[in-house]
Amino acid sequence: MAQDQTNEKDQVLIARNNETGETGAVKGLKQDGTPDMAPSKSAKLSDLVVFNIHKNPLEAFLSNFVRQCKNPSMFSFFKVDADNVNCVGQVVEDALKDPEANKAMLSEAKVEVKATNRNSHAIDESRIDWQGLKDRWGIDRETLEKSGDLKEMLYNRKSRLVTITPTFAGEKYSLEARLSFREDANGNIKVVPHFIRKEPNLDQEFNGVKFTDEDKQNLRTTGNLGRLADVVDKETGEVIPSFISIDRQTNEILSVPAKSVFVKDTIGQTKLDMGEINTLKSGKAIPDKEITDRNGKKYTVTLQVSADR
Repeated sequence: MAQDQTNEKDQVLIARNNETGETGAVKGLKQDGTPDMAPSKSAKLSDLVVFNIHKNPLEAFLSNFVRQCKNPSMFSFFKVDADNVNCVGQVVEDALKDPEANKAMLSEAKVEVKATNRNSHAIDESRIDWQGLKDRWGIDRETLEKSGDLKEMLYNRKSRLVTITPTFAGEKYSLEARLSFREDANGNIKVVPHFIRKEPNLDQEFNGVKFTDEDKQNLRTTGNLGRLADVVDKETGEVIPSFISIDRQTNEILSVPAKSVFVKDTIGQTKLDMGEINTLKSGKAIPDKEITDRNGKKYTVTLQVSADR
C-alpha cells in the first residue's frame, strides 16, 4: 500500500474523525472547517479534492483546515493515489477501524499536520512593544482591537486603512496606511506601514518579474495579473510560482506563493468543477459565474484568485 512520496501523481485524502471513528474520502471542507467526507468505495473522483504538487498542493489545503477547524487534532489524514481511491481508499478505511493494530501499515500513508492549534500560526503578542509603536507611529492597541484589525495582523494579514501619526525630523504627520507585523532578523516584531501610492509602478521589475503590456492591462483593470509568475525570493534567490495582484486600497504590488493558496471546490452552495478549479489555480478569471450563497440568494460574479489577502 506504499504511496508515491514524490507527490507527482494525483492524490486524494482519506480522513478519520478520531472521536467518532467516521472515515471517508475528502470532498472539501464544511463551513465549520471540518472535512466533508464520502465513502471511498463508491466516491466519484470528480466529487473529491484531488491534490497535485503542481496544481493543488496538499500543504495549502491542510493550512486552510488548521485555520478553520476549531479542533484540528480531532482528525487524521491519509493519502492515496487518486486512480486507486475506490480500492486502496477502502483498504485504508477498513484499517482505520483499528488504527493501533494497523499502525505500521497506515504509517506509510499518514499525512502529518504540522500545526494542531489554530493559534500556532498567530504572532505572540507579548513580543510586541506597544509603547514603542505608539511613540513612533501613534498606533494604539485598543483601537486596533476594537476595529478587528489586531486579529488580522496577529495572523500575518494586513489591517484596513488606519490613520497613523509618525514623526519625521521632529514634525508629526497624519497619514493613512494599512499595517502588518513582520519579524526582523533579531526576532523582534515590527510594524510595517503600507502607505497609499498614487498608482502602482508597473514599469519597474517586481521581484524578478517584468510585466508585459497585457500584464499591465490586467493589473490596472482587474487588480490581478491573470497568470502565475516566477517571483524571485529576495533573501534566498528561490524562484516561486506566485499570484500577483494590486492592493486596491494602497496600490502596492503584492504576491503570494501558489503553493500556499487552496482553492475551495464550493462557494456558498455552488460546486466548482475541476476545470474551473484549475482555471483559478492558473491565475485566470472565471467571468459571469452564477453563485448561490448559503441563504439561497443568487449572484453573478467574476471569480479569480487574488494575492491581496
